[in-house]
Amino acid sequence: MRRQASPFAGAVLLATLAGAALAGPPLTTEDPGVLAPGELELIVAATVTGDAAGRTWEFPVLDLSLGLLDDLQVSAAVPYVTVDPDGGPSDGDVGNPQLGIKWRFVNNQRLQLAFAPLYAFGVSVTKELGGIGDSRDVLFLPLTGELALGGDWTLTADAGYGIVRGGRDSLGYGAYLGRPLGSRANLYLELHGSADKDFRRDFMNFHLGFDFELAAGLSLLFAGGAGLWAPGGEEAADYDFYLGLQLVR
Repeated sequence: MRRQASPFAGAVLLATLAGAALAGPPLTTEDPGVLAPGELELIVAATVTGDAAGRTWEFPVLDLSLGLLDDLQVSAAVPYVTVDPDGGPSDGDVGNPQLGIKWRFVNNQRLQLAFAPLYAFGVSVTKELGGIGDSRDVLFLPLTGELALGGDWTLTADAGYGIVRGGRDSLGYGAYLGRPLGSRANLYLELHGSADKDFRRDFMNFHLGFDFELAAGLSLLFAGGAGLWAPGGEEAADYDFYLGLQLVR
């Protein structure tokens, strides 16, 4: 069985874009954090998502970010996607490449706010029909913020508008709670969704994640979750997992 292109592909792409790259790995919600000038971050990750149609793997996902100024960074990411449908042959190829920039315009001890536009390049229609990615270019324009709640808890949230070339524009939104676990780890609980701009077709997913510092500048990232709901005719994800290594120099 081959996966077919969705009639509301923009919302589908926004539902999966940042889960693998250019978000706040290991989560989908973008965070307002910015690298220091000259600082380089490399994340090598793997993801797997399963639903009634089969499984989709992304490995490797390469995510590279560079700090330019005190409150400005640029990012680029690309996944290699393998689709493993039930009842059919698997297929693999490069998925949607992504470029992003993040400008943090508020930064104090209690609140951070940033504007983080992201451009995802479309793949070929042949790839889309095979489930490798989305053939439509998408410009996603999110605002993201982080608020210190006290008691070591923080709330991070984003919301943005996706301009889909040749398709229906979409919305993306999410939030997560985070807190430290000792001096080397952090725990996160996330809800993240996407929808067509009229909200008639929407997705919602949840994730539980953590990061753990293995050594100075090297961290392990993990998140797992599932889809809570999906629009009629689409299957919510039975599960999805993210595992990555983050190197900051």
